[in-house]
Amino acid sequence: MPAATHDLKAALELFEERFLRVQDSRFRQLLESEGKSVEISFDRENPFSPRFVGPREKDTLDFVVLLRAFLPFDENELVCVKRLRSLYRTSPLPEQIKREFESIYIDFNQFHNGSTPIRFKSGRLSRKKLFCVFAYSNLIHTSQTQRAIYEKWKQDENFFALMESTFLNLLIQYLGFLGRFYMVNSKALRHLESTEGSGP
Repeated sequence: MPAATHDLKAALELFEERFLRVQDSRFRQLLESEGKSVEISFDRENPFSPRFVGPREKDTLDFVVLLRAFLPFDENELVCVKRLRSLYRTSPLPEQIKREFESIYIDFNQFHNGSTPIRFKSGRLSRKKLFCVFAYSNLIHTSQTQRAIYEKWKQDENFFALMESTFLNLLIQYLGFLGRFYMVNSKALRHLESTEGSGP
């Protein structure tokens, strides 16, 4: 088996293993059973009191740690979809499977580089920025820059409840893309396994 094909097969196997861990995560199970929302209560003393309802911070942390490896932040990660794209392009896979992966990647990349509905004076908040503020200020490790933004957001509980809900919605949408990648990757892996050892 050529080295490039071996690298792709190893990456696809690892992708499958890690995606199944994501599927089995408590975060995903809680979303399926309880969902997420922003509850708003009204009373005379505090007429507008929002409360975010969703997975707990520890469950979200575990999920984000798993998820980050798939996202195009670090191409050294074997399961990074941007790295996988390069491996697909140089692989002996059928063109139909390559085109299917490429189509999903284009959709994903447009989404990942797009904006949330939240607008600041400087412009719309990007999805990448939203992910980085939560992931690198509070969940994975601390970036002082991202932490400062996170703490500023927390000063307004109404605004922060909205940001938490938007972040959770972003994670759900990323999960949907991973499911699409998983389907085409499984097809590619089965093809490689079926042709293994059949070369000249």
